[in-house]
Amino acid sequence: MLSSVGHSIAKYRKKTGLSQKELAERLGITPTYMSLIEKGKKWPSHILLKKVCSELNIEEHDLYKDLFLESLGNKKLSEPQKEIVHLLRILIDKVAQIK
Repeated sequence: MLSSVGHSIAKYRKKTGLSQKELAERLGITPTYMSLIEKGKKWPSHILLKKVCSELNIEEHDLYKDLFLESLGNKKLSEPQKEIVHLLRILIDKVAQIK
């Protein structure tokens, strides 16, 4: 379960095949600090977030999309609301494919 932007960063980092150490080196930060960000114990600056997105070849909104969808999925929703969430997920995936 994602609980921070850091967890989302970790997900995308793993998709690219980079280790924490490799990404930290590319960003000019320590592996320890990278670990704290991914664990949700530190929040990266906006400048660092832009660098992360550049290194992972993603858009900043990709990091927040996961949190948004998770927060929707954790609530007790009615059936029509669940359908809306499902359609939002499909729409987000389609938009991502267009990029």
